Amino acid sequence: GEKTFAIKEGKLKIEYVPIEGDSLVRSEYLISSGMLIPVAVLHAVGLMDENLFIDWVDTEWCMRANRLGYFLYIDPKVEMNHSIGDSSTYVMGKNIMLHSDFRNYYKIRNSIYLAMHTPQTISFKITQIYKTIPYIIFYSWVSPNKLNSFKLLFRAVFDGVVKNMDKGYFAKKRGV
Repeated sequence: GEKTFAIKEGKLKIEYVPIEGDSLVRSEYLISSGMLIPVAVLHAVGLMDENLFIDWVDTEWCMRANRLGYFLYIDPKVEMNHSIGDSSTYVMGKNIMLHSDFRNYYKIRNSIYLAMHTPQTISFKITQIYKTIPYIIFYSWVSPNKLNSFKLLFRAVFDGVVKNMDKGYFAKKRGV
């Protein structure tokens, strides 16, 4: 029931811009489940990176497309029913999507990996690093298993720093 926003790269941070009107709006990033990508663009940019399982897959692809000179647009006339997260809660008047610890692990791991080891903009890198500690604190606090969540999210930071981008912590835990 919420409208999306366009994402713009500021000099030092990512900006979220409300969409008004019916005209196409340029955005730096798009959600993959709502993208329509011409096959020729997929050939030029490449496929999405499967090592970024679950989170940041679409963002990383959009960054590659941007670096190659492709523009991404949101059509405000198109509606898509889509839910993000397992549930949501309001904190200080802001609707926060809640994810499982499993999903949060990949969200943090991939964010740190992209910020530290791939050619991203300074604003992206600063935004990701800056958001990590509050994210870990908040999601550990709302998790039903607080201590395990806290440990897991710090493990995600470690795995992102050391480029553990294979099947990750969960696969090793299960012996996969």
